[in-house]
Amino acid sequence: MNNFLGNFLSGDRKWLKMIILALIIVIIIFIAMTIIFVIGDNSGEKVPPGNTFDVVNSHFGIVSNINSIKYDPQLTFESAGKVDLSGAKGLKPIENNILKKAKGKGSKDILFDSEIVKRVILFDSSWAKNQTAFAQKLIGGSGDEKAGATLDEKSVSKNSEAADKLKKRGGKAQVAFHDLDFGAIAKGSGKNYFVLVREKYTLADQGKLYPKESIVCYKLVPSGDEMIVEDYQELKS
Repeated sequence: MNNFLGNFLSGDRKWLKMIILALIIVIIIFIAMTIIFVIGDNSGEKVPPGNTFDVVNSHFGIVSNINSIKYDPQLTFESAGKVDLSGAKGLKPIENNILKKAKGKGSKDILFDSEIVKRVILFDSSWAKNQTAFAQKLIGGSGDEKAGATLDEKSVSKNSEAADKLKKRGGKAQVAFHDLDFGAIAKGSGKNYFVLVREKYTLADQGKLYPKESIVCYKLVPSGDEMIVEDYQELKS
């Protein structure tokens, strides 16, 4: 190689040959970098979210105390009202939907949109179940007197805003959860994610029924391989 370069650079037009050699080196470096980028490490690959209709339907049936769970494309942040939750400024669609990359043959990526939908379903289901058990105990039933204040720690952390709000949600009433409609899902600042839902349920207290319907924005953050509810805001009722 050294003899080749020496012979190439000797003789007439040495400067021109040096330029040609420099161009060849630049081309080789460019090709090498392109190969590394295309077929090399894909850990930074961005995967867009899936079809929200399919995502919601994939979780239908994971709980038994919510009658209907579906997707409503008309439920958007533009139509729902102002979100005042921290981290909600500059909401935008999720660009990279991978919460955790798949490891090993047969495993699948854990996706933000899927985990967000699943967590809100479990959150509402757990609240309805615990609230009803608490109310039944108050009226002399067989429920757990501590259930009303019990948190599903996989759904909401103890010291979060959501935990404080849950202590007042529902009062002393039993809950019959009818419909849970999912709308837009968005990424906020930092590690904050937001989803709009329409909730329909009935509170039963002292022989009276109180139908409730509201649009709620849930704020979720990653917690290991899952998402957890940090806060929520009722936008319309």
